[in-house]
Amino acid sequence: MSLAWVPYADRAEAERRLGGIPAGLELDFYRADGDDFPGTIDEVAFYVLPYMRGPSVLARAAEMPKLQVVQTLPSPWAAGGTWTSSPATRASAPGGSSSAGPWPTSGC
Repeated sequence: MSLAWVPYADRAEAERRLGGIPAGLELDFYRADGDDFPGTIDEVAFYVLPYMRGPSVLARAAEMPKLQVVQTLPSPWAAGGTWTSSPATRASAPGGSSSAGPWPTSGC
């Protein structure tokens, strides 16, 4: 199971804002507004950055040994995100299907 850090208070907020969470994706939550980051930094594979929080949030990526994907959220005025696969997952899926893998990406 892949672990994603998302910039929301809890699972309910993440589900509401993202339109659901795909099976096979474990979430950890952070607000990036002065609160502590999750204690799972050694496990996170997918890091979703909050909109307009500055370079210190991105700098945490250097501390994530299993990190595979960094995703930025669109502005609050843009269309909501949708879930798709990462390029690496698509390349390894039979027939190059884009439906393999639970990775969020901007709907823009």
